Amino acid sequence: MSPELSRETRTKLCALIMMLSSYQILHTSQELKDTDLEYLEMFVHVAEVMGRHYGMVPIQHLDLLVRDSLHPNKAGQGPEGDALRSGQYPRVRELLRGRRARCCLLPAPRRPWAGGDPGSPGGPEDDACPLRAYVAEVLRAAPQHAKSRCQGYWSEGRPVARGDGRLLTGQQLAQEIKNLSGWMGRPGPGFASPDEMAAQLHDLRLLEAAKKEFKEYVRQQDVATKRIFSALRVLPDTMRSLLSAQKDAILARHGAALRCQGRAPALEALEAELQAQARAFMDTYTLRFCGHLAAVGGAVGAGLMGLAGGVVGAGMAAAALAAEAGMVAAGAAVGATGAAVVGGGVGAGLAATLGCMEKEEEERLQEGDREPLLQGE
Repeated sequence: MSPELSRETRTKLCALIMMLSSYQILHTSQELKDTDLEYLEMFVHVAEVMGRHYGMVPIQHLDLLVRDSLHPNKAGQGPEGDALRSGQYPRVRELLRGRRARCCLLPAPRRPWAGGDPGSPGGPEDDACPLRAYVAEVLRAAPQHAKSRCQGYWSEGRPVARGDGRLLTGQQLAQEIKNLSGWMGRPGPGFASPDEMAAQLHDLRLLEAAKKEFKEYVRQQDVATKRIFSALRVLPDTMRSLLSAQKDAILARHGAALRCQGRAPALEALEAELQAQARAFMDTYTLRFCGHLAAVGGAVGAGLMGLAGGVVGAGMAAAALAAEAGMVAAGAAVGATGAAVVGGGVGAGLAATLGCMEKEEEERLQEGDREPLLQGE
């Protein structure tokens, strides 16, 4: 963590370190300095932010490795101990009080080695023994620190995917890292502090939730109007109004909860994406509505009005788009009872015909023909 690096770069490095590893080591020489504690405080802060957003344990294990310590038996009695006790670094102090971190002090060399036999007492091999023992201990402990989720991760409304568990698989971790690097590399305002990163991640999560909410609403409209007579009760103009009202409600609710100052571009991008989803659905819904309308008109004409019915069937679809009001021959609530009067007094025979069509459609759906308008990938 060179001092020449910008604060934003250091924040990003801390985030990547937290994402990539579950066993972290802060390596310093002789004594912990105030700059070390300052960096560690920022790292813990970033780790907490990342942990909340990605549902991961922020810091699973941390070693403060002090090489060539001048006071191996007096940890916490130097200037850094005074800084911790004064409350200057509250996150570091809280971390060191728990079981997730420890301080490893390696003694300084007893005397400089200059020439002579490398195997002689006081040589470099003797000085390296504590370090070799520490490395061996780390390697033994590594399997106990597999990357893991927070305990309450799925209790916050997140979906549980197949194969999900407390431990992350390599595939899951790779996807999270890909998402993180993509977010960091996007154009837009940067972040020079963990608080700014937290605000941007919070907004990112809100925007993703807004997209999912609107997508789910569109899916529900698709399912609710799948059947012929359900679709004919909702004119394309009415469906367009429903989608627009839902879009405006989502933008207002989620826009008010955004934390970043420059949220106008984010809201504009979100609105454009929701509008694109609505247009795509409306194009398909309009075609389906006209197809259902023509099918009903053709069936009625064939059953009751002979050749004239074919003209009705062909003309009703065009009439639907030309004047989407008060002209749906299938009417509202034409049921199997044939109680509704359809299209200006065609009579009980027409109602019975439509009732039979709706009954046949119900039977077809019960037999398993439930393909929705919107297909998954």
